[in-house]
Amino acid sequence: MAVAAFLGAFVAAALVVAVSARFRSVTTLLVFGVMLGFIFSALSSVLQYTAGEESLKLFYSWMAGSFSGCRYFEVALMAGALVIGLVLAFCNGKGLDIILFGEEYATLSGASTRRILFLSMLSACLMTGTVTAFCGPLGFVGIVAPHLARRITGSSVHRQVLPCALATGATLALAADILANLWPIPLPVGSTLALIGIPLILTLLLQQKASNVKH
Repeated sequence: MAVAAFLGAFVAAALVVAVSARFRSVTTLLVFGVMLGFIFSALSSVLQYTAGEESLKLFYSWMAGSFSGCRYFEVALMAGALVIGLVLAFCNGKGLDIILFGEEYATLSGASTRRILFLSMLSACLMTGTVTAFCGPLGFVGIVAPHLARRITGSSVHRQVLPCALATGATLALAADILANLWPIPLPVGSTLALIGIPLILTLLLQQKASNVKH
């Protein structure tokens, strides 16, 4: 299941990268991403329609997101994927720093943009795919944690941001899990993460907009 999740994430990311290399328009890339999401949603609906009652219960439980059902073997798999993914990310740190200035600048600097993008995509898909396979789609961790890490470190250097993002993401996930289990009937961790993450993202965006207006 972890391998299938990794391959699915890798194929989706590869399609987006391929389209972004062909079309420079942000609007085109956004529309393609939305359409890709609809395609995967349609495939999931077909699988749900043909699934049995027990499979549907497991699917809806997975969609809600949870850390409580993970077995030791699954935790070991996620830890292994995390270590490999982090090693790839740290080895690719300088390349990611260079590409922040744009692909043209990175190419002129002698860096291989294809190698940088491939390694970053590989590490991200390996970690997110494995965790999603066992814990469900907990997307707001990946959206909120990097922004908070950049704000905390005051830097965009990836070798500083990555460890901070790791700690920030873990803290958010733990806080959401504790909050979800405070009630008589435990809440879905994915929904709790969204309730925590959305205000944080909005606050960061508003602060950034206010800072840009002042400048």
